[in-house]
Amino acid sequence: MKDLLEMIEVMQNFHDGHILQYYSNGEWVETKHPTWDWSNIDYRTTERSIDDMISKLMEYEINMIKEAVDNDDDDYLENILSGEAFIQYANMSDKQIIEQFDEMNEERSNKENQ
Repeated sequence: MKDLLEMIEVMQNFHDGHILQYYSNGEWVETKHPTWDWSNIDYRTTERSIDDMISKLMEYEINMIKEAVDNDDDDYLENILSGEAFIQYANMSDKQIIEQFDEMNEERSNKENQ
């Protein structure tokens, strides 16, 4: 079990957007909704690569462009052509990029489950 300062560090890192994992059955498992049962569960955080997230967000935007072309979505294409969709990432903090990345993953997951 971690001491109080280690617990605070893990929780603060999670709050700041790091990936939270808990140890179960011999492996580390990612979670977004921890129970914070420090007596029975070991937690850790891992950093995300901002560059990797930006790359995946850009890939996602490119796929959205392809869909917009296929569906004749002129409004979306006009937004893309203005550059606003890509410029927004340059002006985001790391925390905002992480939030955007999580939203993209959730949206992608919802599409896959339909």
